[in-house]
Amino acid sequence: YPASPATNEPVERSHIADRAMRILLIDDEDASRYLLRQLIGDARHQIIEAADGVNGLKKARDEHPDAIFLDLQLPRLDGYAVLEELAADPQTSGIAVAVSTSSLLGSEHRARLWAARAILPKNSLSRELVAAFLREAAPEMR
Repeated sequence: YPASPATNEPVERSHIADRAMRILLIDDEDASRYLLRQLIGDARHQIIEAADGVNGLKKARDEHPDAIFLDLQLPRLDGYAVLEELAADPQTSGIAVAVSTSSLLGSEHRARLWAARAILPKNSLSRELVAAFLREAAPEMR
């Protein structure tokens, strides 16, 4: 196993976080949500799902997840608007958000994602990328 930069102790890849997390998946594609569920893989975590931006924002406010995976191309309210709303609301501004997208993002689009903790390309999502994001999000859990 690779060493953790903070402690130089081995990091066990199978553990995404030390404790169960509430994870919100906001994506209009069933297949994308399914893939993320498989990559998260740890049955301890509670997975909450939303298929559009309006419902995703509502679930973020109602369910208080520890982390969010957010697609940009969403019906009703796109991912950029969802991210801006999450960042502006004191109830949700502390939630770690990873944007997962299949779009190629230029500098103008990346600048609009300032509040995202990570940008994960859908075409190269892996258990390691998902786990790394969730490990980073875990210490800030409320």
